Amino acid sequence: MDCHRYEVPAQIQLPHQPPMRCFFNLVSKFETITDDIGIEVEDLATARSEALKAIQELRLENEGEDWLGWRLEVVSATGGHLYSVDLYSPEIE
Repeated sequence: MDCHRYEVPAQIQLPHQPPMRCFFNLVSKFETITDDIGIEVEDLATARSEALKAIQELRLENEGEDWLGWRLEVVSATGGHLYSVDLYSPEIE
């Protein structure tokens, strides 16, 4: 079988996607703390990275606070669910 490999010329670029606004809501079984301001990010990977940073900051600022049962939900400006992570997730150091 003959396989061809094509390279995209450097001058051809995909259209730039505008930043998207996402919101970080804190959610438990009994309560939701809604982010009304949000941040602009370039992509979902950046939103995830910012979510993990936000949780680290939350833990530092509220040392000793019991966040068991809470999660951070990242939603789009239209309310679509983008990402969520438990505040006690092992992926957060």
